[in-house]
Amino acid sequence: MKKTLHIKTKILIVFILLTSISLPSWSTSISSYDITISETETIIEIEELGNFNLKPNKEIFYTDSRLEVYSAYPNPVRGTAYIDYNFFQNNVRAQIVVTDVLGNMMNQYPLIYSQNQLKIQTQGFTAGVYFYTLSVDGKVMATKKMVVQEY
Repeated sequence: MKKTLHIKTKILIVFILLTSISLPSWSTSISSYDITISETETIIEIEELGNFNLKPNKEIFYTDSRLEVYSAYPNPVRGTAYIDYNFFQNNVRAQIVVTDVLGNMMNQYPLIYSQNQLKIQTQGFTAGVYFYTLSVDGKVMATKKMVVQEY
């Protein structure tokens, strides 16, 4: 999920989290500015014209000395989910397998060393709960739930 905002010269953005509102953590950058919006009050002053992309902070799904894999986003997903990853070694075989709640394999996706993002197309999936499992060098390392909404 990509949110793009257009920022005009010298505006003040104030995000205040009220206790009854749940706001996820977000981060982005504008030129040399790093902006973080967390579950607390944040005030940001930007003095230059520009566009910036707002995306969720990455949650680590699995990490070791060979690679780092982040949780799928958006979750729930409608259409396409993304899993970002980084390899620290080039001789690692890793893949993500997506299964339904009954364990039926929907698809498997190799993680490619020269890339850093996996796209999971869910248009053919029935709305519901699925699981994605990371295997590294033939060994299952972690599994997480992914909710697919009707497309």
